[in-house]
Amino acid sequence: MLLVSSVSYSVLINGVSAGHIRPSRGLRQGDPLSPYLFIMCADVLSHMLHQTAASDPDIGIQMAVMAPKISHLFFADDTLLFCKSHVAALRKIQNLLAKYASASGQQINLSKSVLTISKGYDEHHRQLLAEAAGIPITSRLEKYLGLPSVCGKSKKSLFQGIRERIEARIMQWDSRFLSQAGKGVLIKAVLQAIPVYAMSSWAIWFSRNEAAHSGGTLDPIRTHRFIESYNAAYVEAGGTPRYVATQHHVGELNWARPDRPFVKLNFDSGITTSKGTGFGGIIRDYQGVCLAWFAFHNPHRLDPEHEELLAATFVLELALDLGFTKMVLEGDCLTVINTLISRQNVDNSPLGNVFSDIFSLIDQPFAGFLGRGPVFLVICVSLFSVLGILSPYLRSSASLLSSDSRSSDLKWRDYKLRDAAAYVAKNNTLIVCAVSEAYLEFLNNWLISIARQNHHEKVLVIAEDYATLDKVNQRWPGHAVLIPPALEAAAAHKFGSQGFFNFTARRPRHLLQILELGYNVMYNDVDMVWLADPFSYFQGNYDVYFMDDMAYVKPFNHSHDLPPPGKKGRTYICSCLIYLRPTSRSKLLMRKWIEEMQDQPWSRTMKANDQPAFNWALNKTAGQVEVFLLPQTAFPTGGLYFRNKTWAKETEGMQVMIHNNYIIGFEKKIKRFREYGLWLVDDHFSESPLGRL
Repeated sequence: MLLVSSVSYSVLINGVSAGHIRPSRGLRQGDPLSPYLFIMCADVLSHMLHQTAASDPDIGIQMAVMAPKISHLFFADDTLLFCKSHVAALRKIQNLLAKYASASGQQINLSKSVLTISKGYDEHHRQLLAEAAGIPITSRLEKYLGLPSVCGKSKKSLFQGIRERIEARIMQWDSRFLSQAGKGVLIKAVLQAIPVYAMSSWAIWFSRNEAAHSGGTLDPIRTHRFIESYNAAYVEAGGTPRYVATQHHVGELNWARPDRPFVKLNFDSGITTSKGTGFGGIIRDYQGVCLAWFAFHNPHRLDPEHEELLAATFVLELALDLGFTKMVLEGDCLTVINTLISRQNVDNSPLGNVFSDIFSLIDQPFAGFLGRGPVFLVICVSLFSVLGILSPYLRSSASLLSSDSRSSDLKWRDYKLRDAAAYVAKNNTLIVCAVSEAYLEFLNNWLISIARQNHHEKVLVIAEDYATLDKVNQRWPGHAVLIPPALEAAAAHKFGSQGFFNFTARRPRHLLQILELGYNVMYNDVDMVWLADPFSYFQGNYDVYFMDDMAYVKPFNHSHDLPPPGKKGRTYICSCLIYLRPTSRSKLLMRKWIEEMQDQPWSRTMKANDQPAFNWALNKTAGQVEVFLLPQTAFPTGGLYFRNKTWAKETEGMQVMIHNNYIIGFEKKIKRFREYGLWLVDDHFSESPLGRL
């Protein structure tokens, strides 16, 4: 602002100018240059926040797994910053703002700043955050342009302010003597503008932002329906409708993602004007990300089947030009799909030439695909089922499907741990679980919670049977590996059985192999749920991190050393969560764990499992391995979290992982998870990379 030196003010006294005043810096209120200067400076701050959020999980929020990360929102000279609700995240924000202030010369006005914390945190935690930030806490943000900054679930409370404004305006008209017609004009001109402004502002900006961030175009019909929904909510709150909503009927859409590494080619056509038609197509990957699209307008009216065929031809040509070799072609015209699959009655069809064009694309020689392998094309009807598979090599769709399935299964059975770890690891770190077929629903529930923390891509499922290996890799290729020999799936799930012992006894060997490959590894039981990102707790240079399995309440500032042995002469550390660094000391602990498992084999009188052996290994290597006991408030055992409701309430919002132990049986575990809102697969299966199992 020191560069802005040409500003001058003139003061009028009794209508006469009293001369000019030249400020040392800055602009007058409302100067048209002010927004441009603000944008120039704020753009730097925006880039700083974006860059920090991209590499730091503590900065920014996500509403869903595939949603964009939001680190900040700028409203003119007001700024909303988003971060995780802990002191470390606030410190990072403060350091970034201090760096920006030092470079720009601007200062944060703490007296006009407020802190808003999400529900679920107790008063002690709120005050701790307020002291760290140095600003007061508020439960409600101010309005922006006459509209609330935050919209909750209650539409009645949201629009109550609009109703109050209308009632206040009506009270001002009591003394006015207007005719009935005059009152009608006044109501239409003034009153109805109040709710319409609010509803249209939200709807238009919602559509605009969605189009801007998704790379699409504005959809006026969707915006119209959005305004209608808010108008209905306003009427429910007691207002008068601005207009009568038009009736629409929209069929339920359910786009199914293709299996990786396939891409899905969707095509369609329709009438765009009274005389013209149009067609288009879109190519998306297994995550639903748009890879390419096209749309054409035809001023002439063509036969619908002809338009559909043109759309299918164009989208297939586009995919081939882009180099895709594994494709799913999906459309909603049953006639076209059936003809593409059966290739019957084509010669006598008036569209025979168009069908020949698309068949030539499917059957073209592979000289153009050298180095890319054969092209596999799956053709299916949208919203129905896969009807067939076409291939230049195999005309029989059934034989190709079964052959591809068998080759896929055999490929994954040759998949090695070294290759799987290299494919999955991110930042030299793996998240590992060992699963048999009986636990697949728990695996899916666990994966959803991890996906919400954006760590699912580093998950490696160690399948203990071929059924698990095949099911996981069919839906999430490369993320499951089987380390021979395979176990009998039916015998591995009953707690206390020999099959369960054989299942758990393999864990230290799996972890040792991963450590030998040089990776950091976190092991989890799949009857756990993540509520927050745990990686910030693995600080320091310790070899192994773990959680206590004791249900008694510890002080908030309890020791992080290995606890003293209990009545059985050993500690009670839970083997459900172990984080290991690839050091010689952590490998020593794993080898000792393996030895203890061999010294304590399963028998009918001593139904052993892996946890006592893990504790004996910890006790016998004490002093040789650097260990860290994770805080109980963040990593409570199920015996504490589910059974001590007072403690759970006092520490609400501080938990990072919840283990559903201290209870035996699938049904009982699922029932308990449901009671606490932690069974996610019923309503949120789409957030899992495995989808609905």
